[in-house]
Amino acid sequence: MNRQQRIYYSVLIVVVSTRFCYAGRTFQPSGFYVEVGQSYSWWDGIMECARRNMSLLTLDSSEIADTLSSVIHDQGKFDNPILWLGASSHATKGVYECISTGASFKLSGDDRQNKCIVFDLTGKGKKGIDCTETHGYVCEPNRHLLEAKKELEDYKVSFYAKKQILDDLKNSPQQLVDKDNQLEELRKMVKMSEDNLKDVGERNKTYERLIKKLDSLQKDLVVLRSTNANHLEKVKYKRKELNEMKKNHDNQIAKNCKDTWQLMIQLKKALEVQMNITTKM
Repeated sequence: MNRQQRIYYSVLIVVVSTRFCYAGRTFQPSGFYVEVGQSYSWWDGIMECARRNMSLLTLDSSEIADTLSSVIHDQGKFDNPILWLGASSHATKGVYECISTGASFKLSGDDRQNKCIVFDLTGKGKKGIDCTETHGYVCEPNRHLLEAKKELEDYKVSFYAKKQILDDLKNSPQQLVDKDNQLEELRKMVKMSEDNLKDVGERNKTYERLIKKLDSLQKDLVVLRSTNANHLEKVKYKRKELNEMKKNHDNQIAKNCKDTWQLMIQLKKALEVQMNITTKM
């Protein structure tokens, strides 16, 4: 199952509307939603999970299996139901692929095609059966949505960090202006000292002191101008980097929209085919 096929099942959340009453329960902290009513096909399970922004559970670890077993038992309130999971052998004969992760696995002695996986607590665990049989189902939080939310949060953190750097760099030219103003004030003081001091000795001392300050400020000004030039280069680089990130982000959004539209068209065709098959049956 390729990436588009995996996304195919996830985008059902966009096109499936709500018309049924809820009978299942959500369990914390796992977030599993369990429907034990034995009246849903595998496709029904996909759509029911999608209505909740979730997907059929991918049972890919012993920890998840233990958690699911504990949830289903629920102190004896559930009577060992059979539940649909998020894997099928539609793509390849004898190979079951998970709709959320794309991982594949085989079941011993099972080389059939177009079968779907259920979880059976009667001691059989995972097994493949006809996808049109009616059972319950178990949903988990949609992994694609969780990954997308995390990626969005990472983008936000990176964006605001770079924005803060740019704001700091924009303030540096003001320091240069302040130094220029100080230098101008010192020049005025030197001029006033030359005009007003009558005593040559005192005037020379004052003049030398101001000249030293002037030289020091000129050195600071040279350093600050050099630093400011570096800051301006950093501003240009950061602005270019942010523009590139925005461009890539816009391109990715456009691509995702195009892929989603194409997948919605494929979904419509697939549902029409399924409806025709159901009608013929």
